[in-house]
Amino acid sequence: MEHTNYLTADEVGAAQTLHKLAPYSVANISTSIFSVSRHFGGMRFNGGGYTYMGNHYDECVRDDVLRLVTKRRKAGAKAATKAVLAQAEQMDLY
Repeated sequence: MEHTNYLTADEVGAAQTLHKLAPYSVANISTSIFSVSRHFGGMRFNGGGYTYMGNHYDECVRDDVLRLVTKRRKAGAKAATKAVLAQAEQMDLY
């Protein structure tokens, strides 16, 4: 699997189910020919829309991959919250 800062290994595996016409992420944006995407918040490349993930990541992630990752992360957070609430109910805390 390729190296990416924003996506975890599981998320990269899930992204493999999407189309492969364009790369799912482009890393090292600030030192490449795509550095202008830092100023505009994204770019279009090989027919795919990309969103710039600034701060500590310095990469652009394809928009459909970003939607998939956001859904997975929200579902994980929701499941963790349910688990904590269930545990609190068992201990009669809530």
